[in-house]
Amino acid sequence: GYPLYVQGSLDLVIEQKDGTLWLCDYKTDRIVASDEQAVRAQLLSAHADQLSVYVEAVEGLFGRRPDHVAIYSVPLGRLIDLSKDLLSNNEGR
Repeated sequence: GYPLYVQGSLDLVIEQKDGTLWLCDYKTDRIVASDEQAVRAQLLSAHADQLSVYVEAVEGLFGRRPDHVAIYSVPLGRLIDLSKDLLSNNEGR
């Protein structure tokens, strides 16, 4: 029942023409994992709590939760979509 205050900023929120809402966060973490599943696990382990707070912030700003949550890994040079991991656990709230 207490308000939660965090320091940080939403790096990127995109609303596509079809209304799809993307929440993206840039990360410069050194990736030690070698396969896709391990990369996802490493990023989720380090950033799931932060991204969950950002999902709540997007909901407050846009009146709805994002359709997708992703990390753009600067070292990998690509987007890692974590929507299945971060959004499916919180549906129906």
